[in-house]
Amino acid sequence: LDEWQLLGVIQAWERRLKIHRFEFAAGLGNHELAMMLHHLIRQHQLAWPAGCGQRPDLPHRDDLETELSALLFRQSPSGRCRIDHRNDGDFHDDRSFALGAACWLALKQPANKEWLSITPPKSDGSFAW
Repeated sequence: LDEWQLLGVIQAWERRLKIHRFEFAAGLGNHELAMMLHHLIRQHQLAWPAGCGQRPDLPHRDDLETELSALLFRQSPSGRCRIDHRNDGDFHDDRSFALGAACWLALKQPANKEWLSITPPKSDGSFAW
């Protein structure tokens, strides 16, 4: 969670859930997130289901894929990059940032064999959890 914009939400939820705060570190965190998300998508190392994040209250397509395709990749004078969106009221980057932050956190965690157990698919193609 963005510590500066959602401090009240963080404080309320961290009493019940494990909350990870995203460190922006004067733009370095945003840069790492943008570069990592860009790399994962370009290298086809990240996938999502069709219609992921579609808002049911909208008559037009507004899902994760359309949001990602409309993102702007901005570079600051310091050379750091960040993901952004057009400020016209129609575009946003909330789902993209959440996806990037989740990937960033997952990739920063040390590998632990007990964390994930991979099983072969069942005869019907589904997986055991």
